[in-house]
Amino acid sequence: MIRRTVIILAILLLPLLAGLLFTYEVINVEFNSLMEDQVSVKNQEGPIIPFPEQSVPFKRGAYVARTVENPYPGDPESVARGEALFAVHCAVCHGDKGIGGGPVGEYFDPPPPDLTKDLLRSLNDAFLFTVLTDGFGRMPRMVENLSVDERWDVINYLRSLAQD
Repeated sequence: MIRRTVIILAILLLPLLAGLLFTYEVINVEFNSLMEDQVSVKNQEGPIIPFPEQSVPFKRGAYVARTVENPYPGDPESVARGEALFAVHCAVCHGDKGIGGGPVGEYFDPPPPDLTKDLLRSLNDAFLFTVLTDGFGRMPRMVENLSVDERWDVINYLRSLAQD
């Protein structure tokens, strides 16, 4: 009885399987399993963040506030907030103290620059703010990650590193 059932099922399923083999080329269902072929949203895309009030837009959405000088004093509270933000957002490339050697930055050639002493002394706060806002070279823009106040706190922390 079981043998007869198996034979009948085989007879019925063989044409179905043969039909599937021949129609696969006709149907031609595409299945993308590679990540590079799938839909993705990159960090350059996404919602457009409006400019702050009283700002002067220039070049691809970056902006310089009317006051190009740091509006926040480099007090210990701001430096402490900047240090915490730097540890989360910047240290992976620039290292814990900004001298390089971060776990991601060590794979870059050339490596991310040393953010202490000579480099920071040669750059003004407006330039650093623009770099944090719009990115520079391989450095991504931080406008989505850091608010305006947080970016100034990071700059104050970087200034404290340059004084050490």
